[in-house]
Amino acid sequence: ENFQQNVLKWLSIIESNYGVKPIIYTYTPYANQFLTNPEFAKYKLWIAEYTDNSEPLIPETWKAKGWFMWQYTAHDEMKGIDGYVDCDRVNTNL
Repeated sequence: ENFQQNVLKWLSIIESNYGVKPIIYTYTPYANQFLTNPEFAKYKLWIAEYTDNSEPLIPETWKAKGWFMWQYTAHDEMKGIDGYVDCDRVNTNL
């Protein structure tokens, strides 16, 4: 719980110093264990979930709100870039 309060405090400091609301980047098992405070749902979720499913698994804290960005792979190819790249989708319904 102390960890979660410290993360929330850090998010608040970032927001007040930079004038923008941070986005939380995480993956579901981590979030379900360490980001359970309902206050985290005030921040947009960028979820890392590598799957062929049409939607990612959403951590409990964001179930009602949904995801803002979804990193669905870290192994895609892009013309002009050597090696693999991360690929994301943006949820235009938010």
